[in-house]
Amino acid sequence: MTWNPSYRIRVVCSGLALSLAACGGGSSGGSAANPASLAFSQAKGAPAPAAQMLDISDSEGGSHAWNAEAVYQSGSGWLRIAGATSASGATLPASLAIAVSPSAAPGTWNATVRVTGNGRSFDVPVSYTVSPEEK
Repeated sequence: MTWNPSYRIRVVCSGLALSLAACGGGSSGGSAANPASLAFSQAKGAPAPAAQMLDISDSEGGSHAWNAEAVYQSGSGWLRIAGATSASGATLPASLAIAVSPSAAPGTWNATVRVTGNGRSFDVPVSYTVSPEEK
């Protein structure tokens, strides 16, 4: 039996669910990973935005160990996966609460949630925009 490197990502934001396939590429002609993205925004000094849920599963119904970690392109320490900088589990499917810690400086911060499991990985881009404090 050959493992099919397909995953389903389900992002739930304010009751709206969006499911996209992220298929591992390879010489057999599979498509490149195409995951959903998450975006957070807030005004400086305001409370942190609400967490967003990221559901991960194997589209073939399989269950295997997985790991999710924050990989930063800008800034550091602002992204939380299930309350920490990384999370892992023994089985799929799994739901992860993705949240941000309030930033001290206005700007846009970028990172990915990198999910790995069973020899495959995919990234879910995350952006966090902090606007200047309103006067």
